[in-house]
Amino acid sequence: GGGKRLPTMEEIEKDLLKELRQKQNEIKDIYFELVRFYSETHRQDIAQGYLQHLLDNANESGEKASYLLAMGQLMEQIRDYPAAIEFYQKAFALEPADNEVWYLIHNNLGFSLNVLERYAEGERFCREAIKINPRRHNAYKNLAISQEGLGDYPNAALNFIEAVKHNAYDRR
Repeated sequence: GGGKRLPTMEEIEKDLLKELRQKQNEIKDIYFELVRFYSETHRQDIAQGYLQHLLDNANESGEKASYLLAMGQLMEQIRDYPAAIEFYQKAFALEPADNEVWYLIHNNLGFSLNVLERYAEGERFCREAIKINPRRHNAYKNLAISQEGLGDYPNAALNFIEAVKHNAYDRR
């Protein structure tokens, strides 16, 4: 015999665990697509339930931070800025490794604080967002709003110009 060798118990286990991880990731992706769908169809309450499920089952701090960021964004959509700030602060405490998430947590926290006219706090987070990614326009715009709220009109004007330089198509 030149027959095929049967897999070892370890090989079978390794393959099954690999398949399980792949299926779990596929399910997470479906959950997140549902979150996006319900968010875009103005059913944030349903989206929040799916997102909470993802958050409850997340193992890594970076993954949790992403879901908390998304929760904050859902709260912004329904204009519940105190709740958005709470979610962003929880995400902030996790210090995600992903720079995009880290940028958005800072920027969105700054934005939400500005909406509640907490400009000095908002300014600090916007400046940090700019340090993380100086090529994105949002934090410059939100920094300008903070500065305008604090009466620092010359620097507000400079940061509005900087925001336009990075994205002239954002009419906000």
